[in-house]
Amino acid sequence: MRRLICKRICDYKSFDDEESVDGNRPSSAASAFKVPAPKTSGNPANSARKPGSAGGPKVGGASKEGGAGAVDEDDFIKAFTDVPSIQIYSSRELEETLNKIREILSDDKHDWDQRANALKKIRSLLVAGAAQYDCFFQHLRLLDGALKLSAKDLRSQVVREACITVAHLSTVLGNKFDHGAEAIVPTLFNLVPNSAKVMATSGCAAIRFIIRHTHVPRLIPLITSNCTSKSVP
Repeated sequence: MRRLICKRICDYKSFDDEESVDGNRPSSAASAFKVPAPKTSGNPANSARKPGSAGGPKVGGASKEGGAGAVDEDDFIKAFTDVPSIQIYSSRELEETLNKIREILSDDKHDWDQRANALKKIRSLLVAGAAQYDCFFQHLRLLDGALKLSAKDLRSQVVREACITVAHLSTVLGNKFDHGAEAIVPTLFNLVPNSAKVMATSGCAAIRFIIRHTHVPRLIPLITSNCTSKSVP
């Protein structure tokens, strides 16, 4: 009986040793006290990391909160003055320029980059001091429909430029942009649930600028009416 027990123990030990040598299934006793081998820098299997893993480099840089293609208020502020430089020499010249801008923006059959450039030109005029001319505000009211049409465009670049331009008008003109803000706010809210991130985040940013800079009572019901929306965004 003793021989049988000893033989069984020896057999178990030798079987365990064979498995541990193989390295695939170490014994329970050995694994309990096994000291993990240090990782060497020369072993590519140890140094390699999966893309997106913790501590690994982020491919393409950090993404914005809204995801790929999203824009934020910092992007808007940079774009306010990142426009071609122009000079205004007279009220007549300013009126002619604004009439040309309205003509382009009022016709969605114009090439999309022409419409985007026309929106940038409005910001160029603001930077050049167009708000100091009385005729500017008269023509700005005539642009309400064109700005709304641009914010409804199917081209995300046109929508983005329209939202940036509206935000810049609100920032520079403040309460004097009351009529334009009242006309455009409903369209901006319609952009919020858009599946295209650039359109949705552009609409959100423009709304924030208007709330911050253009304080008129008529905007309150337009904004609060969207509180009952069942859309998650």
